[in-house]
Amino acid sequence: MSMEQLLKDSLLRLKIADKSICYRVFCDKYGEDVLLDRIANVISNSASILILCNESLSDSTYLKLIKKIKLLCAEFCASILIYSRSDIAFLSEADGIYLDKNSISSHLAEHIIGPEKLICSEVISSDLTDTNSDFISDGKSLVLCGKRVDIVDL
Repeated sequence: MSMEQLLKDSLLRLKIADKSICYRVFCDKYGEDVLLDRIANVISNSASILILCNESLSDSTYLKLIKKIKLLCAEFCASILIYSRSDIAFLSEADGIYLDKNSISSHLAEHIIGPEKLICSEVISSDLTDTNSDFISDGKSLVLCGKRVDIVDL
């Protein structure tokens, strides 16, 4: 196992040690202040990972919002994964990316966002052939370092 992989594994273990919920955050569902308050509440209590999703915000608005969310996450040691947008993950310097079944390959995502970033790949049932991913998901939970972590919609 490479040093990069050992560091990623250590980071994940630390982040999920006391918290066991991952939140899927729909950034365009609430106003900014309400969203930031809700995020602060969940990461201070239970979330170790946020998966940020966006359907209607412009890229520039989304990037500005991610910057604010990153400040909150840094305070509470939570990680941010960007849902299926490697360009946004790269530009925002997020902790990683969540790739759904229709996304680019984890190998290409790693090339775009960097090998030090986390990659989660959504898999179909027992398809565990994606070895470039740091962890996997079935869409309802993540498997991190052998521990199942529920994904809850915020």
